[in-house]
Amino acid sequence: MDSSASEDDDNCLSCRICRFQGGLDLPTPTISDLEDLRSQSQALSISIFRHWILLNKILKRFEGQIQKRWIKRNNSQRLSVLLQAWPHMSATHRPEFATLRKIGVNNNKRRPNQAKEKEAYLWPYVNQEDLVQTHNLLIFLNSRGRHHPDKFVFGDQQQANTNKPSGMSDVDKYKMCLHGQRSPKTYGSLVLRDTGDRVQRELRMEPVADLQVLEVQDRNLDFLVKCCRLILHDMDLDNLNLVDTKPAPPQIKSTLPVHTVTAMAQIAPYRLPQRLDMKRLRLLISARREEAEEHVWALREDPGYFAQNMREWSEHSPFMIPDKNKRPHEMVGEPAFWDKIATSMIFHAYSSLILFATADEAVTLAQEKLDSCLHKLESSSSLPVEVEKVFQRLDYIVQVLADEPLGDLMLGFPASPPMRYGYERAPSDPSPSFNTLKIKMGRLSAAWRVQVLFRTLLSPEQQKKVSLTYGGHETLSPSSGRLRHRL
Repeated sequence: MDSSASEDDDNCLSCRICRFQGGLDLPTPTISDLEDLRSQSQALSISIFRHWILLNKILKRFEGQIQKRWIKRNNSQRLSVLLQAWPHMSATHRPEFATLRKIGVNNNKRRPNQAKEKEAYLWPYVNQEDLVQTHNLLIFLNSRGRHHPDKFVFGDQQQANTNKPSGMSDVDKYKMCLHGQRSPKTYGSLVLRDTGDRVQRELRMEPVADLQVLEVQDRNLDFLVKCCRLILHDMDLDNLNLVDTKPAPPQIKSTLPVHTVTAMAQIAPYRLPQRLDMKRLRLLISARREEAEEHVWALREDPGYFAQNMREWSEHSPFMIPDKNKRPHEMVGEPAFWDKIATSMIFHAYSSLILFATADEAVTLAQEKLDSCLHKLESSSSLPVEVEKVFQRLDYIVQVLADEPLGDLMLGFPASPPMRYGYERAPSDPSPSFNTLKIKMGRLSAAWRVQVLFRTLLSPEQQKKVSLTYGGHETLSPSSGRLRHRL
Protein backbone atom coordinates (compact mmCIF):
# COMPACT_ATOMS: atom_id res chain seq x y z
CA MET A 1 0.00 0.00 0.00
CA ASP A 2 1.28 3.45 -0.90
CA SER A 3 1.77 5.34 2.34
CA SER A 4 1.85 9.08 1.71
CA ALA A 5 1.44 9.81 5.42
CA SER A 6 3.52 8.62 8.30
CA GLU A 7 2.57 5.27 9.79
CA ASP A 8 3.06 6.76 13.26
CA ASP A 9 0.74 9.70 12.68
CA ASP A 10 -2.09 9.31 15.21
CA ASN A 11 -4.04 12.12 13.54
CA CYS A 12 -3.98 10.68 10.02
CA LEU A 13 -7.19 9.27 8.65
CA SER A 14 -6.22 5.61 8.92
CA CYS A 15 -5.54 5.92 12.66
CA ARG A 16 -8.78 7.78 13.20
CA ILE A 17 -10.60 5.03 11.32
CA CYS A 18 -9.04 2.31 13.47
CA ARG A 19 -9.90 4.16 16.65
CA PHE A 20 -13.43 4.85 15.40
CA GLN A 21 -13.93 1.17 14.50
CA GLY A 22 -12.82 0.10 17.97
CA GLY A 23 -14.86 2.77 19.72
CA LEU A 24 -11.72 4.14 21.37
CA ASP A 25 -12.71 7.79 20.96
CA LEU A 26 -16.37 7.40 21.85
CA PRO A 27 -17.56 9.07 25.08
CA THR A 28 -17.30 6.76 28.08
CA PRO A 29 -19.40 7.33 31.21
CA THR A 30 -17.21 7.58 34.30
CA ILE A 31 -18.61 5.60 37.22
CA SER A 32 -16.50 4.83 40.27
CA ASP A 33 -18.95 2.58 42.13
CA LEU A 34 -22.64 1.88 42.75
CA GLU A 35 -23.14 4.89 45.02
CA ASP A 36 -21.58 7.14 42.41
CA LEU A 37 -24.03 5.76 39.82
CA ARG A 38 -26.99 6.43 42.14
CA SER A 39 -25.76 9.94 42.89
CA GLN A 40 -25.27 10.83 39.22
CA SER A 41 -28.61 9.40 38.11
CA GLN A 42 -30.53 11.16 40.89
CA ALA A 43 -28.89 14.52 40.17
CA LEU A 44 -29.57 14.21 36.44
CA SER A 45 -33.16 13.08 37.02
CA ILE A 46 -33.92 16.10 39.23
CA SER A 47 -32.34 18.43 36.66
CA ILE A 48 -34.28 16.84 33.79
CA PHE A 49 -37.66 17.32 35.46
CA ARG A 50 -36.80 20.86 36.53
CA HIS A 51 -36.02 21.78 32.92
CA TRP A 52 -39.00 19.84 31.57
CA ILE A 53 -41.54 21.45 33.90
CA LEU A 54 -40.30 24.92 32.95
CA LEU A 55 -40.29 24.11 29.23
CA ASN A 56 -43.79 22.64 29.48
CA LYS A 57 -45.07 25.78 31.21
CA ILE A 58 -43.50 28.03 28.58
CA LEU A 59 -45.00 26.08 25.67
CA LYS A 60 -48.46 25.98 27.21
CA ARG A 61 -48.45 29.76 27.27
CA PHE A 62 -46.19 31.01 24.48
CA GLU A 63 -45.64 28.24 21.90
CA GLY A 64 -47.59 30.13 19.24
CA GLN A 65 -45.47 33.25 19.74
CA ILE A 66 -42.26 31.21 19.67
CA GLN A 67 -43.27 29.71 16.34
CA LYS A 68 -44.15 33.06 14.79
CA ARG A 69 -40.94 34.74 15.94
CA TRP A 70 -38.73 31.85 14.84
CA ILE A 71 -40.30 31.63 11.39
CA LYS A 72 -39.87 35.39 10.84
CA ARG A 73 -36.14 35.32 11.63
CA ASN A 74 -33.55 34.82 8.94
CA ASN A 75 -30.83 32.19 9.10
CA SER A 76 -28.21 34.44 10.67
CA GLN A 77 -30.63 35.50 13.44
CA ARG A 78 -31.57 31.88 14.11
CA LEU A 79 -27.91 30.89 14.18
CA SER A 80 -27.22 33.59 16.75
CA VAL A 81 -29.88 32.13 19.05
CA LEU A 82 -28.58 28.59 18.61
CA LEU A 83 -24.98 29.51 19.39
CA GLN A 84 -25.94 31.49 22.48
CA ALA A 85 -27.98 28.56 23.77
CA TRP A 86 -25.34 25.97 22.81
CA PRO A 87 -21.85 27.52 22.40
CA HIS A 88 -19.54 25.78 19.91
CA MET A 89 -22.44 23.84 18.41
CA SER A 90 -21.37 21.44 15.65
CA ALA A 91 -21.61 23.07 12.24
CA THR A 92 -22.58 20.21 9.94
CA HIS A 93 -25.12 17.42 9.64
CA ARG A 94 -23.88 14.17 11.24
CA PRO A 95 -20.95 15.87 13.00
CA GLU A 96 -19.81 12.60 14.59
CA PHE A 97 -18.29 11.72 11.21
CA ALA A 98 -16.44 15.02 10.92
CA THR A 99 -13.28 13.62 12.52
CA LEU A 100 -13.08 11.04 9.77
CA ARG A 101 -13.10 13.75 7.12
CA LYS A 102 -10.12 15.56 8.65
CA ILE A 103 -6.60 14.59 7.75
CA GLY A 104 -3.88 16.13 9.87
CA VAL A 105 -0.20 15.45 9.29
CA ASN A 106 1.88 15.74 12.42
CA ASN A 107 3.84 13.30 14.49
CA ASN A 108 3.16 14.50 18.01
CA LYS A 109 1.12 11.34 18.71
CA ARG A 110 -1.67 13.21 20.45
CA ARG A 111 -4.95 11.38 20.49
CA PRO A 112 -8.05 13.24 19.27
CA ASN A 113 -9.54 15.47 21.95
CA GLN A 114 -12.29 13.23 23.31
CA ALA A 115 -13.86 16.00 25.39
CA LYS A 116 -14.11 18.27 22.35
CA GLU A 117 -15.75 15.58 20.24
CA LYS A 118 -18.11 14.29 22.95
CA GLU A 119 -20.95 16.60 21.93
CA ALA A 120 -20.80 15.41 18.34
CA TYR A 121 -21.11 11.78 19.44
CA LEU A 122 -23.86 12.23 22.05
CA TRP A 123 -25.92 14.92 20.28
CA PRO A 124 -25.34 14.41 16.53
CA TYR A 125 -28.70 16.01 15.73
CA VAL A 126 -27.81 19.24 17.59
CA ASN A 127 -26.00 21.00 14.79
CA GLN A 128 -26.25 24.33 12.99
CA GLU A 129 -27.02 22.91 9.56
CA ASP A 130 -30.19 21.11 10.69
CA LEU A 131 -31.50 23.37 13.45
CA VAL A 132 -31.18 26.60 11.47
CA GLN A 133 -33.97 25.33 9.23
CA THR A 134 -37.48 26.61 9.83
CA HIS A 135 -39.14 23.52 11.22
CA ASN A 136 -36.62 21.35 13.10
CA LEU A 137 -36.22 23.43 16.28
CA LEU A 138 -39.98 24.02 16.52
CA ILE A 139 -40.68 20.29 16.19
CA PHE A 140 -37.95 19.63 18.76
CA LEU A 141 -39.51 22.09 21.23
CA ASN A 142 -43.02 20.72 20.77
CA SER A 143 -42.08 17.06 21.16
CA ARG A 144 -39.78 17.47 24.16
CA GLY A 145 -41.89 20.06 25.96
CA ARG A 146 -45.31 18.47 25.59
CA HIS A 147 -44.36 14.83 26.20
CA HIS A 148 -42.66 13.27 29.19
CA PRO A 149 -38.94 12.41 28.95
CA ASP A 150 -39.55 8.66 29.18
CA LYS A 151 -41.11 8.72 25.71
CA PHE A 152 -37.69 9.43 24.21
CA VAL A 153 -35.54 6.92 26.10
CA PHE A 154 -35.01 4.37 23.33
CA GLY A 155 -34.52 7.04 20.67
CA ASP A 156 -31.97 8.97 22.71
CA GLN A 157 -30.01 5.80 23.38
CA GLN A 158 -30.04 4.86 19.70
CA GLN A 159 -28.94 8.31 18.51
CA ALA A 160 -25.97 8.61 20.89
CA ASN A 161 -22.74 6.82 20.02
CA THR A 162 -21.01 5.78 23.23
CA ASN A 163 -18.38 3.39 24.46
CA LYS A 164 -18.86 1.08 27.44
CA PRO A 165 -16.63 1.16 30.53
CA SER A 166 -15.19 -2.01 31.94
CA GLY A 167 -17.69 -4.10 33.91
CA MET A 168 -18.15 -3.53 37.63
CA SER A 169 -19.62 -6.39 39.63
CA ASP A 170 -21.78 -4.20 41.89
CA VAL A 171 -23.23 -2.15 39.06
CA ASP A 172 -23.85 -5.22 36.87
CA LYS A 173 -26.30 -6.58 39.44
CA TYR A 174 -28.73 -3.76 38.70
CA LYS A 175 -30.75 -2.28 35.87
CA MET A 176 -32.19 1.20 35.59
CA CYS A 177 -35.87 2.15 35.25
CA LEU A 178 -36.79 4.93 32.83
CA HIS A 179 -39.71 3.65 30.79
CA GLY A 180 -43.06 4.64 32.28
CA GLN A 181 -41.50 6.66 35.13
CA ARG A 182 -42.91 10.19 35.51
CA SER A 183 -41.28 11.33 38.76
CA PRO A 184 -37.71 12.44 39.54
CA LYS A 185 -37.75 9.98 42.46
CA THR A 186 -38.30 6.96 40.22
CA TYR A 187 -36.87 8.15 36.90
CA GLY A 188 -33.44 6.53 36.75
CA SER A 189 -33.94 4.41 39.86
CA LEU A 190 -31.91 1.19 40.19
CA VAL A 191 -33.50 -2.22 40.72
CA LEU A 192 -32.03 -5.72 40.85
CA ARG A 193 -31.94 -7.47 37.49
CA ASP A 194 -34.35 -10.25 38.46
CA THR A 195 -36.96 -7.97 40.03
CA GLY A 196 -40.42 -7.91 38.40
CA ASP A 197 -41.96 -9.91 35.60
CA ARG A 198 -40.49 -10.59 32.17
CA VAL A 199 -41.95 -7.46 30.49
CA GLN A 200 -40.66 -5.15 33.20
CA ARG A 201 -37.19 -6.68 32.96
CA GLU A 202 -37.14 -6.22 29.18
CA LEU A 203 -38.14 -2.55 29.41
CA ARG A 204 -35.25 -1.78 31.73
CA MET A 205 -31.82 -0.93 30.40
CA GLU A 206 -28.21 -1.26 31.42
CA PRO A 207 -27.20 1.37 34.02
CA VAL A 208 -24.36 2.79 31.94
CA ALA A 209 -26.58 3.20 28.87
CA ASP A 210 -29.35 4.81 30.91
CA LEU A 211 -26.93 7.16 32.62
CA GLN A 212 -25.86 8.34 29.18
CA VAL A 213 -29.52 8.81 28.21
CA LEU A 214 -30.06 10.95 31.31
CA GLU A 215 -27.11 13.13 30.39
CA VAL A 216 -28.39 13.52 26.83
CA GLN A 217 -31.90 14.44 27.96
CA ASP A 218 -30.68 16.91 30.56
CA ARG A 219 -28.59 18.81 28.02
CA ASN A 220 -31.41 18.70 25.43
CA LEU A 221 -33.98 20.22 27.79
CA ASP A 222 -31.54 22.82 29.12
CA PHE A 223 -30.78 23.85 25.53
CA LEU A 224 -34.46 24.15 24.62
CA VAL A 225 -35.24 26.25 27.69
CA LYS A 226 -32.39 28.59 26.78
CA CYS A 227 -33.73 28.87 23.22
CA CYS A 228 -37.15 29.85 24.59
CA ARG A 229 -35.62 32.50 26.82
CA LEU A 230 -33.66 33.97 23.91
CA ILE A 231 -36.63 33.95 21.53
CA LEU A 232 -38.94 35.43 24.19
CA HIS A 233 -36.25 37.82 25.46
CA ASP A 234 -38.77 40.58 26.21
CA MET A 235 -41.00 38.42 28.44
CA ASP A 236 -40.76 37.46 32.09
CA LEU A 237 -40.51 33.66 32.17
CA ASP A 238 -39.86 33.45 35.90
CA ASN A 239 -43.50 34.11 36.86
CA LEU A 240 -45.31 31.83 34.46
CA ASN A 241 -47.99 30.85 36.98
CA LEU A 242 -49.41 34.37 36.62
CA VAL A 243 -50.01 33.85 32.88
CA ASP A 244 -53.01 31.90 31.61
CA THR A 245 -52.42 28.83 29.46
CA LYS A 246 -53.49 28.93 25.81
CA PRO A 247 -54.71 26.24 23.39
CA ALA A 248 -51.93 24.45 21.56
CA PRO A 249 -51.18 26.00 18.14
CA PRO A 250 -51.44 23.95 14.95
CA GLN A 251 -48.75 21.31 14.73
CA ILE A 252 -45.63 22.37 12.84
CA LYS A 253 -45.00 20.21 9.80
CA SER A 254 -41.70 19.66 8.07
CA THR A 255 -41.19 21.48 4.79
CA LEU A 256 -39.47 18.37 3.46
CA PRO A 257 -41.40 15.68 1.53
CA VAL A 258 -42.23 13.42 4.49
CA HIS A 259 -42.81 10.36 2.32
CA THR A 260 -39.10 10.08 1.54
CA VAL A 261 -36.78 8.02 3.74
CA THR A 262 -34.22 10.85 3.82
CA ALA A 263 -36.74 13.37 5.15
CA MET A 264 -38.09 10.95 7.75
CA ALA A 265 -34.58 10.17 8.97
CA GLN A 266 -33.71 13.87 9.21
CA ILE A 267 -36.67 14.86 11.41
CA ALA A 268 -36.76 11.61 13.44
CA PRO A 269 -34.45 12.88 16.25
CA TYR A 270 -36.67 15.92 16.80
CA ARG A 271 -40.16 14.46 16.69
CA LEU A 272 -42.06 12.22 19.08
CA PRO A 273 -41.12 8.58 18.37
CA GLN A 274 -43.73 7.16 16.07
CA ARG A 275 -45.93 4.23 16.95
CA LEU A 276 -45.63 1.11 14.87
CA ASP A 277 -47.75 1.72 11.74
CA MET A 278 -48.30 -1.73 10.27
CA LYS A 279 -50.56 -0.46 7.50
CA ARG A 280 -47.91 1.94 6.23
CA LEU A 281 -45.28 -0.77 6.53
CA ARG A 282 -47.43 -3.09 4.43
CA LEU A 283 -47.81 -0.39 1.78
CA LEU A 284 -44.05 0.21 1.61
CA ILE A 285 -43.18 -3.49 1.36
CA SER A 286 -45.96 -4.13 -1.17
CA ALA A 287 -44.59 -1.32 -3.31
CA ARG A 288 -41.09 -2.83 -3.17
CA ARG A 289 -42.51 -6.25 -4.02
CA GLU A 290 -44.29 -4.83 -7.08
CA GLU A 291 -41.11 -3.02 -8.12
CA ALA A 292 -39.10 -6.25 -7.86
CA GLU A 293 -41.77 -8.13 -9.83
CA GLU A 294 -41.78 -5.50 -12.59
CA HIS A 295 -37.98 -5.70 -12.73
CA VAL A 296 -38.13 -9.47 -13.29
CA TRP A 297 -40.77 -9.17 -16.00
CA ALA A 298 -38.80 -6.39 -17.74
CA LEU A 299 -35.67 -8.58 -17.77
CA ARG A 300 -37.69 -11.39 -19.35
CA GLU A 301 -39.59 -9.36 -21.95
CA ASP A 302 -37.49 -6.27 -22.83
CA PRO A 303 -34.17 -7.05 -24.58
CA GLY A 304 -33.02 -3.42 -24.27
CA TYR A 305 -33.66 -3.39 -20.52
CA PHE A 306 -31.87 -6.73 -20.16
CA ALA A 307 -28.85 -5.43 -22.09
CA GLN A 308 -28.71 -2.21 -20.04
CA ASN A 309 -28.69 -4.15 -16.78
CA MET A 310 -26.03 -6.51 -18.14
CA ARG A 311 -23.80 -3.53 -18.90
CA GLU A 312 -24.29 -2.08 -15.42
CA TRP A 313 -23.53 -5.41 -13.76
CA SER A 314 -20.46 -5.96 -15.92
CA GLU A 315 -19.12 -2.46 -15.13
CA HIS A 316 -19.31 -3.28 -11.41
CA SER A 317 -17.95 -6.78 -11.60
CA PRO A 318 -14.86 -7.47 -9.42
CA PHE A 319 -13.23 -9.02 -12.50
CA MET A 320 -12.92 -5.50 -13.97
CA ILE A 321 -10.45 -4.51 -11.23
CA PRO A 322 -6.93 -4.51 -12.73
CA ASP A 323 -4.07 -6.69 -11.56
CA LYS A 324 -0.46 -5.57 -11.03
CA ASN A 325 -0.09 -5.24 -14.83
CA LYS A 326 -3.12 -2.91 -14.93
CA ARG A 327 -5.18 -5.46 -16.84
CA PRO A 328 -8.65 -6.77 -15.99
CA HIS A 329 -9.23 -10.47 -15.41
CA GLU A 330 -8.51 -12.66 -18.41
CA MET A 331 -12.11 -13.85 -18.31
CA VAL A 332 -13.50 -10.37 -19.12
CA GLY A 333 -15.17 -10.34 -22.54
CA GLU A 334 -15.27 -14.12 -22.82
CA PRO A 335 -18.55 -16.10 -22.87
CA ALA A 336 -17.82 -17.42 -19.37
CA PHE A 337 -17.65 -13.84 -18.08
CA TRP A 338 -21.05 -12.95 -19.53
CA ASP A 339 -22.46 -16.21 -18.17
CA LYS A 340 -21.35 -15.18 -14.67
CA ILE A 341 -22.78 -11.69 -15.09
CA ALA A 342 -26.12 -12.99 -16.35
CA THR A 343 -26.30 -15.58 -13.57
CA SER A 344 -25.59 -13.01 -10.87
CA MET A 345 -28.04 -10.48 -12.31
CA ILE A 346 -30.91 -12.96 -12.69
CA PHE A 347 -30.28 -14.57 -9.31
CA HIS A 348 -30.29 -11.15 -7.66
CA ALA A 349 -33.56 -10.18 -9.38
CA TYR A 350 -35.40 -13.34 -8.34
CA SER A 351 -33.94 -13.42 -4.82
CA SER A 352 -35.07 -9.82 -4.25
CA LEU A 353 -38.56 -10.72 -5.45
CA ILE A 354 -38.71 -13.76 -3.16
CA LEU A 355 -37.45 -11.77 -0.18
CA PHE A 356 -39.98 -8.95 -0.61
CA ALA A 357 -42.79 -11.43 -1.26
CA THR A 358 -41.84 -13.25 1.95
CA ALA A 359 -41.68 -9.96 3.83
CA ASP A 360 -45.07 -8.93 2.44
CA GLU A 361 -46.64 -12.16 3.67
CA ALA A 362 -44.90 -11.84 7.07
CA VAL A 363 -46.15 -8.27 7.57
CA THR A 364 -49.68 -9.26 6.59
CA LEU A 365 -49.65 -12.13 9.08
CA ALA A 366 -48.16 -9.91 11.80
CA GLN A 367 -50.92 -7.34 11.20
CA GLU A 368 -53.60 -10.00 11.52
CA LYS A 369 -52.13 -11.45 14.71
CA LEU A 370 -51.65 -8.00 16.22
CA ASP A 371 -55.22 -6.92 15.43
CA SER A 372 -56.57 -10.05 17.08
CA CYS A 373 -54.97 -9.20 20.45
CA LEU A 374 -54.44 -5.42 20.35
CA HIS A 375 -57.60 -4.66 22.34
CA LYS A 376 -56.27 -6.54 25.37
CA LEU A 377 -52.62 -5.49 25.16
CA GLU A 378 -51.09 -3.08 27.64
CA SER A 379 -47.58 -1.63 27.83
CA SER A 380 -46.96 -3.71 30.94
CA SER A 381 -48.26 -6.98 29.52
CA SER A 382 -46.38 -9.56 27.51
CA LEU A 383 -47.14 -10.34 23.89
CA PRO A 384 -48.86 -13.69 23.34
CA VAL A 385 -46.32 -16.35 22.44
CA GLU A 386 -47.68 -16.94 18.94
CA VAL A 387 -47.68 -13.20 18.18
CA GLU A 388 -44.13 -12.83 19.45
CA LYS A 389 -42.98 -15.69 17.22
CA VAL A 390 -44.54 -13.97 14.21
CA PHE A 391 -42.67 -10.76 15.00
CA GLN A 392 -39.44 -12.71 15.57
CA ARG A 393 -39.74 -14.08 12.04
CA LEU A 394 -40.55 -10.62 10.66
CA ASP A 395 -37.54 -9.16 12.50
CA TYR A 396 -35.26 -11.78 10.94
CA ILE A 397 -36.64 -11.11 7.45
CA VAL A 398 -36.06 -7.38 7.90
CA GLN A 399 -32.45 -8.08 8.88
CA VAL A 400 -31.94 -10.12 5.70
CA LEU A 401 -33.49 -7.36 3.60
CA ALA A 402 -31.19 -4.81 5.23
CA ASP A 403 -28.06 -6.91 4.73
CA GLU A 404 -28.60 -7.73 1.05
CA PRO A 405 -27.96 -4.25 -0.44
CA LEU A 406 -24.95 -3.82 1.84
CA GLY A 407 -23.45 -6.99 0.40
CA ASP A 408 -24.07 -5.75 -3.16
CA LEU A 409 -22.42 -2.46 -2.26
CA MET A 410 -19.35 -4.18 -0.85
CA LEU A 411 -18.87 -6.00 -4.17
CA GLY A 412 -19.78 -3.20 -6.55
CA PHE A 413 -18.04 -0.23 -4.93
CA PRO A 414 -14.36 -1.15 -5.54
CA ALA A 415 -15.17 -2.25 -9.10
CA SER A 416 -16.97 0.97 -10.03
CA PRO A 417 -15.15 2.95 -12.78
CA PRO A 418 -14.06 5.87 -10.53
CA MET A 419 -12.57 3.56 -7.88
CA ARG A 420 -11.30 0.41 -9.59
CA TYR A 421 -7.84 1.77 -10.46
CA GLY A 422 -7.15 2.42 -6.79
CA TYR A 423 -7.17 -1.34 -6.13
CA GLU A 424 -5.12 -4.27 -7.30
CA ARG A 425 -6.54 -7.75 -7.81
CA ALA A 426 -4.40 -10.84 -7.31
CA PRO A 427 -4.05 -12.57 -10.71
CA SER A 428 -4.80 -15.96 -9.19
CA ASP A 429 -7.87 -14.79 -7.24
CA PRO A 430 -10.88 -16.59 -8.82
CA SER A 431 -13.43 -14.59 -6.86
CA PRO A 432 -12.08 -11.17 -5.79
CA SER A 433 -13.85 -9.35 -2.96
CA PHE A 434 -13.43 -6.06 -1.11
CA ASN A 435 -11.45 -7.72 1.68
CA THR A 436 -8.99 -9.52 -0.63
CA LEU A 437 -8.05 -6.52 -2.77
CA LYS A 438 -4.80 -4.64 -2.39
CA ILE A 439 -5.12 -0.87 -2.04
CA LYS A 440 -2.98 1.13 -4.49
CA MET A 441 -3.81 4.73 -3.65
CA GLY A 442 -2.09 7.37 -1.55
CA ARG A 443 -3.41 8.10 1.91
CA LEU A 444 -3.88 11.77 1.15
CA SER A 445 -5.85 11.18 -2.06
CA ALA A 446 -9.59 11.77 -2.27
CA ALA A 447 -10.09 8.17 -3.36
CA TRP A 448 -8.35 6.88 -0.22
CA ARG A 449 -10.62 8.95 1.99
CA VAL A 450 -13.73 7.67 0.22
CA GLN A 451 -12.74 4.02 0.37
CA VAL A 452 -11.64 4.06 3.99
CA LEU A 453 -14.84 5.77 5.10
CA PHE A 454 -16.82 3.30 3.05
CA ARG A 455 -15.00 0.34 4.57
CA THR A 456 -15.52 1.68 8.07
CA LEU A 457 -19.20 2.51 7.77
CA LEU A 458 -20.03 -0.90 6.30
CA SER A 459 -18.05 -2.91 8.84
CA PRO A 460 -20.21 -5.05 11.17
CA GLU A 461 -18.71 -3.37 14.24
CA GLN A 462 -19.50 0.12 13.05
CA GLN A 463 -23.02 -0.80 11.94
CA LYS A 464 -23.76 -1.68 15.56
CA LYS A 465 -22.21 1.55 16.87
CA VAL A 466 -23.97 3.98 14.56
CA SER A 467 -27.15 1.96 13.98
CA LEU A 468 -26.82 1.66 10.23
CA THR A 469 -28.96 -1.42 10.53
CA TYR A 470 -31.96 -1.44 12.83
CA GLY A 471 -31.21 -3.16 16.06
CA GLY A 472 -28.17 -5.09 14.83
CA HIS A 473 -28.31 -8.87 15.24
CA GLU A 474 -29.42 -8.86 18.84
CA THR A 475 -31.67 -11.30 20.60
CA LEU A 476 -35.29 -10.32 20.34
CA SER A 477 -35.85 -9.54 24.01
CA PRO A 478 -34.87 -5.85 23.70
CA SER A 479 -36.80 -5.65 20.42
CA SER A 480 -39.91 -7.00 22.11
CA GLY A 481 -39.70 -4.28 24.73
CA ARG A 482 -39.38 -1.60 22.06
CA LEU A 483 -42.29 -3.10 20.16
CA ARG A 484 -44.61 -2.84 23.16
CA HIS A 485 -43.34 0.70 23.68
CA ARG A 486 -44.45 1.58 20.15
CA LEU A 487 -47.85 -0.17 20.17
